[in-house]
Amino acid sequence: MDGTLPDIRPRFVELCCGSGGMALGFIQAGWDCVLGIDIDEDACDTFAHNLGIPVVRASVHDVNFHTEIDAIVAGFPCQSHALSGKRLGLADPRGQVVYGVLRIAQEMRPKVLAFENVPGLITSPDADGERGGALSFILKEMMDLGYTVSYDVLNANDYGIGQSRKRLFIVGSLDNGLWIRPTPYAERRVVFDELFDLLEEDIDLPNHEKMKHKPETEEKLSLLRPGESLYGNFTESWKRLALDEPAPTQKENHGALSVHPLEPRCITAREMARLQGFPDDFEFLGTKSSVLKQIGNAVPIPLAKAVARSIVPLLN
Repeated sequence: MDGTLPDIRPRFVELCCGSGGMALGFIQAGWDCVLGIDIDEDACDTFAHNLGIPVVRASVHDVNFHTEIDAIVAGFPCQSHALSGKRLGLADPRGQVVYGVLRIAQEMRPKVLAFENVPGLITSPDADGERGGALSFILKEMMDLGYTVSYDVLNANDYGIGQSRKRLFIVGSLDNGLWIRPTPYAERRVVFDELFDLLEEDIDLPNHEKMKHKPETEEKLSLLRPGESLYGNFTESWKRLALDEPAPTQKENHGALSVHPLEPRCITAREMARLQGFPDDFEFLGTKSSVLKQIGNAVPIPLAKAVARSIVPLLN
């Protein structure tokens, strides 16, 4: 079945909404976002400022819903499941945010649940430390609520953005429908496709202030070849982008961003947002570090849009 929308636009609530990347992708696919919820103040401000949709700054543990919707969308925190962290899984308070998400799902029982996280969730431990227990717990809870559940790892580069970024999606259907991953696109975009008009022109855009480095740092950056990192033990940060390749996964990395493909500097927040698929008029609010965190935590908009289209058949 294709992603043809029903006559009435499906409605969704996004939990742990961040700055609005997932929501924007769903909106571009023809969905209506009813409400966003997140605990981060700057992310909530960015969400409301750009999308004009009500957003509540709160923990999912502290809210209750009684609104009829078609789907709950949630990208609950990934730090406790990421391969680069301590990997405490569901023993970490950040990992336990999913408990609140599942509680709200039980209260609302929408037709579809669509959850996003890092692929590391597949092997992340549960609260007792059992490897792979976190995902097993989530799947069981969803099935106990009556959902038919499937999951898959998708790469954003397969769906219209010049960034290689793998994300796990878990989708549940209340009507016994089985989610099928969206078909990858034939085109594979690269860094040049996302940044070409910014390479030679100094365009005035929000969040596009160029980073200033020390002269000795600039000199080192100028010598980097495409794909080479300033520090050999860093696989993603301080790494020069190659114009003819997808960018590596874009993360805040405590300010250690990707290096511009041509200039001796790290990329700007706007260039990073371009690699995530955000339109240029999408303005991020907050401090510089907060803005970079918001962009790095977002789901690439084209990937979210592809997922939104792929779950439409579960509504019919």
